[in-house]
Amino acid sequence: ETSNVPPVLRAFQVLFEDLAPLRPAAHLLHRQLTRVMDESIKKRDDFDRRLIVQYPGLTISQIDGGRVLFFDVVSFVSATSSQQQSNDNFVTASQLKGIGAEAIASKIFGRAAVFKSVNTEEDSKFDLEKFITMLHAASTSTQSNYDCAVKEMHLCLRVQRQQKQPHSSNDFNRNKRSIKYSKKYDSMLEAFSKWEKKLSLGDGSARMDEVLKGCFIGARTPKIVTALKLVYVDYSPLRLAGNLIFRLMTSFVEKK
Repeated sequence: ETSNVPPVLRAFQVLFEDLAPLRPAAHLLHRQLTRVMDESIKKRDDFDRRLIVQYPGLTISQIDGGRVLFFDVVSFVSATSSQQQSNDNFVTASQLKGIGAEAIASKIFGRAAVFKSVNTEEDSKFDLEKFITMLHAASTSTQSNYDCAVKEMHLCLRVQRQQKQPHSSNDFNRNKRSIKYSKKYDSMLEAFSKWEKKLSLGDGSARMDEVLKGCFIGARTPKIVTALKLVYVDYSPLRLAGNLIFRLMTSFVEKK
């Protein structure tokens, strides 16, 4: 997908330079992303430093591996549970058991109850820190290679996930308005797909041709589609900007 990025970036550049109404939305998105990234980086660095001090032997690499695995587990749980049962900040012992993570971990580390329930009367919760330290404790006590064990858990959970039928495959259908905006976004993707099959842009350097080419490529690049769908559904200024771009492209295509 890396080769798809330059034409899409060029399309955004032309739109930013030529369409003043789009600039406020672009500035808003940039401010939001900058703030979120700065906060996330600081929070992550503080978390890593604290764990290294509190748990001797734990490395940055191991924390990173455990972090990725944890959020994969959270995603798996979210895909197989109702919205009320899932949470981005923790998973429960019963959820780990339900998706097969406990059984997989026990098999890999060769010991029972890798994720121990602290309170037998209540479903124990495992946040990121507890999840990582449980894995580290298991690898230390069994003299297992932490990194290899985490990678093996990744692979096993991926297979496990493919075998389970998710209750819902659409993360955007949270309410009626989200459904409406999601469908609108999907209809625009379909339009770009149809236009791309009918039109031949060649290597022309006309600015609107560059924008349309970027739209075509972006509309068939999964990561770009997902990222733009998130901001289109959740942020009204960016949704208005997206609608304006689509109307502009519709008018441009009709004249070709």
